[in-house]
Amino acid sequence: MISNNYYESSGEAVFKEANSTVLIQFSNEISNAITGLGNLKTTYSKDITTLSSLEIIIEKLSLRMKKIQNILKVINKKDS
Repeated sequence: MISNNYYESSGEAVFKEANSTVLIQFSNEISNAITGLGNLKTTYSKDITTLSSLEIIIEKLSLRMKKIQNILKVINKKDS
């Protein structure tokens, strides 16, 4: 078994990404995926079954992206 301990010190990772950074990157990747699926819809414009499946996937990804964006909103404590 090969172990990569370059980024580890006493069992803990030296470099950690903040949760918000990971969520932003994930949101960007979801957006890119939605764009790609939109391109597939153009490619398969005459195949109703494929179009329907693509639209369902796009809708699910859009909902997930909205949830992530809601998590990332900064709340001003003076307003609450």
